[in-house]
Amino acid sequence: MTVERSTRGLLTNTPLDPTRVPELRQRIADHILFWRQFADALKEAAKKPGGRDVKPTQANMVLDLKRASAHVRRQTDRVDAYLMRIEHDFAKGRAPNLTAIHCLLEAALLLSIRTHQVTVVDNETAIESTLKKVQALETSQSGRSQRSNRNRRSWQAQADEIWRTHPGMSKLDVAKKIAGDDPTVNVNTIRRRINQSQK
Repeated sequence: MTVERSTRGLLTNTPLDPTRVPELRQRIADHILFWRQFADALKEAAKKPGGRDVKPTQANMVLDLKRASAHVRRQTDRVDAYLMRIEHDFAKGRAPNLTAIHCLLEAALLLSIRTHQVTVVDNETAIESTLKKVQALETSQSGRSQRSNRNRRSWQAQADEIWRTHPGMSKLDVAKKIAGDDPTVNVNTIRRRINQSQK
């Protein structure tokens, strides 16, 4: 069986064999235990002084680390409860209730959402900081692009006027004339941005 690993080796996926039922049930129990311990450890970490948990406002509750980890714990308990109900029915010789199966599937899917929420909440400061940097970079690039377009239009208008009176002048000479004595303007940049219209 092929083992998948992330680029930096932080994640590993080992394929499971669903035909080995007894081992499969034990693995499920192990997963349930892991998520309970994970949620409890996060809840304890959220109690420590200096935590980022904030007080709720009247209009809404704050999804802090403590609350998010409690959601993971409750969701894990629901998965376990629905699974035990289905196994109990099966042990009594009854066919599993379809509603119980649907509840189990929904609980398992919601567990993945709750776990993702914990990841986001636990890294919210870093995520927010990264988003702000990306937005600032996009704003900066947009501003540079707009300035560049304004400069290009201005340079092209000046170049058109120069070529109207001096049609044989080279692009470099026109660029030098536009730049003049301004040390902040690169002559080669102007030369690349202007074009003599073909008439």
